[in-house]
Amino acid sequence: MIGLVEELVHRGLWIILIFHEIDGERLTVGSYDFKMLLNYLHRKKDLIWTAPVLEVAKKIVSNRS
Repeated sequence: MIGLVEELVHRGLWIILIFHEIDGERLTVGSYDFKMLLNYLHRKKDLIWTAPVLEVAKKIVSNRS
């Protein structure tokens, strides 16, 4: 996941990550990998903006006005 984020940041693109379960049975991601991603995003918070989808949508609408 970190590699995907790095590639898309390098290309100037957006990414929306949706997680159904952590350590679940289907469509899951392991808690270790999830924590690694969160730590990475925290370290890169000056470069990568993270927010809930609703907050992103509000910012887009605000910027279009």
